[in-house]
Amino acid sequence: MAVDSWQVSEWMEPGLAERIRKHGSFFRAFLAEISSLPKEAFELIHTSNSLSVDAATAYAPSSFPFIFLDADHSYESVRDDIAAWRPKVAPGGVIAGHDLRPAHPGVEQAVREAFGNDFEVRGSCWWRRVP
Repeated sequence: MAVDSWQVSEWMEPGLAERIRKHGSFFRAFLAEISSLPKEAFELIHTSNSLSVDAATAYAPSSFPFIFLDADHSYESVRDDIAAWRPKVAPGGVIAGHDLRPAHPGVEQAVREAFGNDFEVRGSCWWRRVP
């Protein structure tokens, strides 16, 4: 499930802005990016044009084995995303996210608030297995 409002924001990397111009919209640029995936993987991706916390209400608890958060990088947004999606991860599954780095201090604040020190970091990605 790829959930996004598909709106351009100020935190987007410069290369993404160019791809958006090339394809005519953020959503079309996303589809172009994932079109190189194997057909079996591509067919598993479903999109939702909504805000993350709104989309989470459509799913039952423990619905997903893996959730990756990478949206608004403010503390409040990451905090709300974790609160909305954490219950949707099946036991033994993983909740993860991106941009745990100095440029986005709200991400680390929200992740630490949610999990204390009980999470892993690899590069700028964080993840935690759900008990």
